[in-house]
Amino acid sequence: MLKDRVSRRFSKASSSYGKEAFVQRQMGAHLRALLPEGNFQEILELGCGSGNFSKLLVKHYPHANITLNDLSPQMLLICKDEFGSQVHYLQGDAQELNFSTRYDLITGCASFQWFENLEESLKRLKAYLKPQGILAFAIFSPEHFAEIKAITGLSLNYPTSAQLAKMLTRQGFDFKLKSELIVTHFKSALEMLRHFKATGIAALSSQMWTRGKLLSFIEAYERAYSDNEGVRLTWAPLYAICTKKADA
Repeated sequence: MLKDRVSRRFSKASSSYGKEAFVQRQMGAHLRALLPEGNFQEILELGCGSGNFSKLLVKHYPHANITLNDLSPQMLLICKDEFGSQVHYLQGDAQELNFSTRYDLITGCASFQWFENLEESLKRLKAYLKPQGILAFAIFSPEHFAEIKAITGLSLNYPTSAQLAKMLTRQGFDFKLKSELIVTHFKSALEMLRHFKATGIAALSSQMWTRGKLLSFIEAYERAYSDNEGVRLTWAPLYAICTKKADA
């Protein structure tokens, strides 16, 4: 199952994720800046990883009751070392967990793309928000890793802004969306693949890489996407700030 592969990949990357996930840190800072001012007393972060975004939540909402969730027990162990008793921890699949609290803020940075049914998950999470509670997340749009898709044909099924807007409208949210393109460079395609392994991104493909396929990919990628800064990779975050209507 997809979630089993995701859990294994991110567990293996747990010790390196915090240091290597530089784009996810940038996304987290952007998502935090987009949050409205508010007295968030109960906060739930889904897919907290090793705690990059969690640090911002703890810093900006020091008096909130914060619960960190992740599918990977190894990621939560790293968070426990970082935050101790400052926050609560909940291991498991956010698509299946039953939460005992109603939250002022439910959030996730670069985690909602792993939901097998995004709209069903949005509907489910809405039920755990207080009236006028906020659901805030950063996901990716179809332009994400366009270079890799062009070479391999591999990609997750990312929503367009229009598709996400329709989902949120159907679920009765008031919302604002913001898209972004982040262009990064690596010294080589092999270094890029090593970065993927260190951050668990390899979980987006179940394909077995033989040495021949790997060498062919590296050659094709460097031929197509090399410039004077190295090899290019485009990230396409899509940010959503959604409010549950008071009468919902």
